[in-house]
Amino acid sequence: MTLKKMIAALAGYVGARFFGAGLGLITQIVLARALMPADVTQFFIAVSASAFMSLLMSGGETQLASTHLPKLYVLKERKAIRAFHALVLRHTALVFAVLAALLLAVWSLRLLPQAVMVPLAVGLLTAPFSGIMRYNSMIANSLRWFPLSYIPDFIVRPLLFLLAILVFFAIGWDDNVYAVLAAFSLLVVIVGVGLSAMMQGESLRMGNWRDYRPLYARAVRPRSIALLLVSLASFAFADVVMLLAGVLYTAEDAAVVGVVTRLTAIAGIVLQAGQLFVLPDFTAAMKQRDAQSANSVLWRMNSLTVLMALAALLGAILLGRFALSFFGSHYEQGTMLLVLFLAGQSIRAMGGMNQNLLAIEGHQVRTALPCVVALAVLVLAAIVLAPAMGLIGIGYAVIAAEVSWVLFLASQANSLCGRRADLLWLARNA
Repeated sequence: MTLKKMIAALAGYVGARFFGAGLGLITQIVLARALMPADVTQFFIAVSASAFMSLLMSGGETQLASTHLPKLYVLKERKAIRAFHALVLRHTALVFAVLAALLLAVWSLRLLPQAVMVPLAVGLLTAPFSGIMRYNSMIANSLRWFPLSYIPDFIVRPLLFLLAILVFFAIGWDDNVYAVLAAFSLLVVIVGVGLSAMMQGESLRMGNWRDYRPLYARAVRPRSIALLLVSLASFAFADVVMLLAGVLYTAEDAAVVGVVTRLTAIAGIVLQAGQLFVLPDFTAAMKQRDAQSANSVLWRMNSLTVLMALAALLGAILLGRFALSFFGSHYEQGTMLLVLFLAGQSIRAMGGMNQNLLAIEGHQVRTALPCVVALAVLVLAAIVLAPAMGLIGIGYAVIAAEVSWVLFLASQANSLCGRRADLLWLARNA
């Protein structure tokens, strides 16, 4: 790919992410204004449950596919490609069955209220379609069908959902949370099936079930499991926070957590985009053992992302209540929580690109342990702090998890790579 085409593809991807995030933000403001806070919580739980469960079903293989499938397509290893598809299909079916059994047991024992069980059920039913859609997007990316790899999920689905919500307003269903959940579920299925239909027979298909190769699966599975754990901390962190809030808080307070989490996620997209832009240059410099060029790239990227994170934090301190007022007066009580969540993003930004450094040096599987530790810290701290401190308790739990993750990755990078990729290390050593 030429530099011009690479820049165009990257700009399209980042632009789609921001456009989709903007559509999502508008939709969330509309829903927060129209629905009662308890109903808003049901919507947020359903969205987070769908994202979290879809990662459990195919997240590790989807992450592995980003590097594994392009090599197989270049080598024209059609049997291996079909075997990889079969692994995804069987893993999705297995995890779906396990989660369905767990959800059925929770429902039969009445461990959770109906207001939590209904959105969890919606999340479970949509998760396979969401996970397969993300995997098909990775196939499209491997085939260099770049628009197909991000437009359906990042633009088409949020746009159709926003239009559906506006239709509900027009016909007087604006306060019907079940109509909202039905529209969300239906569009996940429709867009997922539509993407599959547009991929000229290259998408994941039910027929791939017969292509399963046990030896191949056993060879691939350890790495995919490790990448699943990395994905949960990297991409599903906000969804885990929302699911915890749905269990630990009242529906009214959980709605505040959901709104604040979505606002914070926009800052996270900015940080990820900054790292995405410099990753090719950083990778090339590390592969060539050009420490000076690598440090130069890191100085620019780390300085920029830390400044952006601190600017977002300052904005939350000064204008957080004003921003939350767009969702309704009920959500203004989340101002301090927004500050804490963005403080967590600032800590993540200060961690720099240590995770990328470890992956470049061949230690990607080893980064799974810091992710497990961070998720464990998040869950345990939230269980302890949320009842004692109210809304801000989960904010401090997020900060504790981010600190543990950043420090663990820094320690791993130092011991395994002999250097680090964060701003503090650069200031001392470069």
